[in-house]
Amino acid sequence: VKKNADDIWQATTRLADKRLAEGRIKILKKEDSDRLIKGTDEIQTAEVKVIEKEGGGSKIIVKADVPGESKEEESKKEEELALRIMKNLCDEAKADCKLVEK
Repeated sequence: VKKNADDIWQATTRLADKRLAEGRIKILKKEDSDRLIKGTDEIQTAEVKVIEKEGGGSKIIVKADVPGESKEEESKKEEELALRIMKNLCDEAKADCKLVEK
C-alpha cells in the first residue's frame, strides 16, 4: 500500500468502529502499538495487521476464518472475506492497494 502505516491503521480503526456502531461486528482484540485488530460477526472472524515498510508505504495482512461445509468451501469463503476487507480498507484509506498473495 502506498500510504504510511499510521494512516492505514487510522482507516482500519475507523472502519472497525463504524461496523461496531452498526452492530455488525464485535471487537475481540485491538492492539494499537502492534496495529492489530481482530473482530467477529459471531460466525466469521477476521484479523488485520498493518506493518510499516522500510522506505515508505505499508503492508496489510488479513487473516479470515469462515466455517464451511468442506475445506475447499471454507478456503474460498475465507479468501472472499479477506479480499472484501482489503477492498473496504483501501477505500476507507483512499489508498492505492496492490494484492500480493503469499
